[in-house]
Amino acid sequence: MKAWIKSLAARFGLLVQGWAILQETDLSWLEQSQGTDGVLRLLQASSGSSAVRILRNKGAIVGHDVRIRPGMVLENVDKDLSNLTIGDGTHIGAQVLMDLAQEIAIGARATISMRCIILTHMAVGDSKSDVARNSVCKASVVLEDDVYLGAGVTVLPGVRLGQGCLVGAGAVVTKDVMPEQVVAGVPARPVR
Repeated sequence: MKAWIKSLAARFGLLVQGWAILQETDLSWLEQSQGTDGVLRLLQASSGSSAVRILRNKGAIVGHDVRIRPGMVLENVDKDLSNLTIGDGTHIGAQVLMDLAQEIAIGARATISMRCIILTHMAVGDSKSDVARNSVCKASVVLEDDVYLGAGVTVLPGVRLGQGCLVGAGAVVTKDVMPEQVVAGVPARPVR
């Protein structure tokens, strides 16, 4: 029971410290004590203007009126978030995962629904398979203005989603999508 209480107290303490730091928009104290992982954990627990402040404080370019739901997970973060750009009026749903091994640029008024995944690299670890090693890639992802991603969409490295396109829920986007195009499925294909 004591371990559970200590764990709860530690988590509550981190949130209180994080809240105080957010009021100053200075994350240096948290970063010194908890490292970048501590800042990313605080981001994951945050939403709305608190999440926006954390992103901006860590170097992301975030436009005006950006709405972020709780649970945002950022992977492959080095020192800062300078390779993340989010345009004005964008909505990012709950539990979205973004891989920042390369740049992710999100245009204005985009909607990224809950549990979407945006990947910028694929690595195969220590695999000796020729097929796997030939699949390794690192490439930026671009979502132009007014893009809509339905719930659970996965966007693979190097994809560009054209202005105003719509990607149906659960789709896996493996190649570029033209402006105003509607795609769905695995892999994502035009539906009209």
